[in-house]
Amino acid sequence: VIALSAVMIINIPYIMGLEGHYGALMLFIYGVGGFMGLRFRHALGVLALMLVFYIGMHIVSDSTTNFIVNSSYRLLCAAIIGASQSYMAEKQLRLVYLQRILLERHAHRDGLTGIANRRAFDLHGARALQHSARENKPLSVIILDADHFKQYNDNYGHLKGDECLQQLARVISHSARRPMDM
Repeated sequence: VIALSAVMIINIPYIMGLEGHYGALMLFIYGVGGFMGLRFRHALGVLALMLVFYIGMHIVSDSTTNFIVNSSYRLLCAAIIGASQSYMAEKQLRLVYLQRILLERHAHRDGLTGIANRRAFDLHGARALQHSARENKPLSVIILDADHFKQYNDNYGHLKGDECLQQLARVISHSARRPMDM
């Protein structure tokens, strides 16, 4: 609908014998690619349909073959630029989305052990509690304490203490296998 209406509206000056329809059509093609915010495949579809409708309209209006080829070439070049604008915009949106996901994961994980931190526990715990109440099923919370860890840390050093915590975190995380386990 966008492609057909754009070609019809923008080509009214040509049909009436006026000049200047190329500029408006090319601006619209650039707009489809960059300013309308269409995803790449949708923009590509609209641009391809615009080109087909444009060529079809000029074939029906008995335009010369040379005119159709020249104008189609110009519009194809504009469509490639418009599509590349759409591709770059979509690529940027995907990159921002991935960065947000990575940042969120980073914000919910402990830097040393890689397991969920207090913020993640609070969020997950609230959902788990609601799920438990809704399903009328029990909810279990296990609290572990590494006995005499301060003495271990003081005796073997902080690097060994960090390794100990990482090993403990690996053992715990391998035990949490079910989808709702944390």
